[in-house]
Amino acid sequence: MPLRLPYFYKNNKLITILCLVITIIGLVGMLPSVRIGIVSLGEMYLSHPPKNANWWTNRLYYIFIKIFTAGFFAFLFTQIKANYQKWGRYVYEHLALLTIIIFFIIGQIIIIATGNFSGTIGGCNFGDFKGCIAHYGTANIYKTNYPPIAVMFFKFLYLYFPNNGDSDGTENHLLMMFIIATSITLFILFYKLFNQNNKNLTLSYTLSMFITAPIIFAYERLNIILLAFIFSIFFLLYYKSENKLLRYTALVSLAIAFNIKLYPAIFGVLLLKEKRWRDSIICALCTIILFVLPLLFYAATSNQTSSVIDFAGASQKFVNNSYLIISSSFKGFVYSCFLDFGIDLPNSSPILELFVILFFTITIGAFFLAKSQWQEWLMLCFLCVGIPTVSYPYSYIFFIIAFAAFNKQKAFTIIDYITTLLFCIIFVFKIKYTMWLYAHGLLYLFWAISTSYIIYQQYKTKQWKALKLA
Repeated sequence: MPLRLPYFYKNNKLITILCLVITIIGLVGMLPSVRIGIVSLGEMYLSHPPKNANWWTNRLYYIFIKIFTAGFFAFLFTQIKANYQKWGRYVYEHLALLTIIIFFIIGQIIIIATGNFSGTIGGCNFGDFKGCIAHYGTANIYKTNYPPIAVMFFKFLYLYFPNNGDSDGTENHLLMMFIIATSITLFILFYKLFNQNNKNLTLSYTLSMFITAPIIFAYERLNIILLAFIFSIFFLLYYKSENKLLRYTALVSLAIAFNIKLYPAIFGVLLLKEKRWRDSIICALCTIILFVLPLLFYAATSNQTSSVIDFAGASQKFVNNSYLIISSSFKGFVYSCFLDFGIDLPNSSPILELFVILFFTITIGAFFLAKSQWQEWLMLCFLCVGIPTVSYPYSYIFFIIAFAAFNKQKAFTIIDYITTLLFCIIFVFKIKYTMWLYAHGLLYLFWAISTSYIIYQQYKTKQWKALKLA
C-alpha cells in the first residue's frame, strides 16, 4: 500500500526552513561568546538576574545542544517523509552513514570553535588501560571488580614494568600494540557483520563505525570492554555455524567475553531461546573453567588466597550516587529522573531496584517475542547496557551489533527510517562528554519505542491469525 503523504510535508517549504533555522540557532548558541552574551543581557535587563552566571552559561550549552539536535533530526525526518518514494532504498541505506559522518565533522568544528574538549572523565589519556595495569598488577585477585581472567591479563601486562616505571617507553609500546591489534580485529569483524551485496557500502559502514561515539570513547579510555566486544561479535557471527570448529570456538568466545566483562553473558540467552541445550551446557562449562583456572593458578603462585571473591566490595566505590548520575544504566537513568524533581534517592533504594526489575522483565519479554534477528540482538544490547550499575557510554558499542543486523533488512518503511535515526542518536552523541548525560534519556526513549513496537507486532500477528481462523 503506497504511503499517503500529507500536504504539509509534500508542498510546504516552511517546515524545512523552520527546521534549518532551529538547527542553526542551536549550533550558534553553543559558542561560548554567544552564551556569555545572553547571560550578560539577562544580568542587565531582567528584574531578577541570574545569581550564578557561570552555572547559567553551562546550562545554556545543554539547552542549545537540545535545540540543535531537535532541529537537525526534525529536518532529516521531514525530508525523508516528503521524499519517501523518490529517495527509497538509497536514502535508507545511506542515511545512518551520512548522519554519523556529518555529526563527527560537526563535533570537530565545535571543538575547534570552543577550544574546549571534555571527551571523557579525566580526558583522553587511555586512563582505564594504564590505571588497570598499575592497580591490578599487584592487586589481590579475590578483591577486585573484574573477573579473574581479566585481572590475570593485567597482571601479565604488568610484567613489562619490573621497576614499575616507564623510562624505556614500554607503556607507549603496549598502548600502540593494543590499539593496533584491536583495530585490525574489529575491522575484520565489522566487515563480516555489515557484509552486503554492495561491497562499497559494506566497506563504508565498516570504516564509519570507527568514528562513532562509543568506539571513540572506548579508545579514549582504552577500556578492556573492547576485548569483550570482539569476543561477543565472534560468538554472534559463528554460534550457528555448521563448521563444528567455528561453532565451538564461538561458544568459548562467549565464555571469554563473560570472563572479561560479566554482562556479555546475556547473549547466551540466544542458545536457550533456540533450545540448543547441548551448546548451552558446553558454553556454561567453558565459562566455569575459565573462571576457576586463573584462581587456581593465582592460589598456587601467590600467598594471597581467599574462599570468596568480593566483587560487590571492590565495586562499591563505583556505585555511589556521584557515579550513578553519569552511569548509562537504567538505574542511573531513573535516579537522574528523580533527581530532576528534587528527589535524591539512595543507591540502595527499593524504588530504584523495582524499576530495574521492571526494565529487565519488559526487555527479556520483548526478546522472546521478537521475530527478527536484529530485534533479538537489540533487546540483549539494552540489557548489556541497562542492567549493570557500573555502565558507562563505551558500553554503547554493543549496539553496533544490533545495527549491523538491522542494516540488512530489505524493508524500508517509515518505521525503519525512525529506527535508523534512533540508532544514529546512540552513535553520534560525542560532541562533549556532558552531552552523554542527555543521550541516556534518548537511549531509553529508543528502548521504550522498540519494545513497544515488538509487542505491537506480536499483537497484530495474533489478531491476523484470529481473523484467518474466523
